[in-house]
Amino acid sequence: MTTQSSNPLNIGGLATDPFYRYKMPAITVTHKNGRNGTRNTVITNLSGVAYALRRPVPELLKHFGGSIGTMVKYDDENDLATVNGDFTSSQLQAVLSEYIDTFILCSVCGDPGTRYGMKGGGGSKKKNPGLFLSCGACGAMTCIDCDEHRLGKW
Repeated sequence: MTTQSSNPLNIGGLATDPFYRYKMPAITVTHKNGRNGTRNTVITNLSGVAYALRRPVPELLKHFGGSIGTMVKYDDENDLATVNGDFTSSQLQAVLSEYIDTFILCSVCGDPGTRYGMKGGGGSKKKNPGLFLSCGACGAMTCIDCDEHRLGKW
């Protein structure tokens, strides 16, 4: 087993600002041999990352699986997420950064204090409801393109 980790990272904002308000733990991984000689990547702190991002663990897993194109599973009892394949923490951190840019950061002010909301539809089959990010800092409501992102259909 190998372990890779680093210091807390800024969520959005300048990466070099040590006093930035919004922080998250860097993804920590270990590697283990799976069946048939395959190698799997185990994320040991995904619940801590999800807590810092204020998003549920299954949502992060869905994004990892869809972006990397591999199977992922989560062991709730041991708080371990397994990603099929051999990935480094920096590779998974890059995938997480894409997720943060799309589903966390406000596109108007860049603040990570957003929540999901639904808009439109109103019970009519003609109007499709849209998924929006509602920013707690500036109040902006930003549409997420659900057709472009698999996670938007979740």
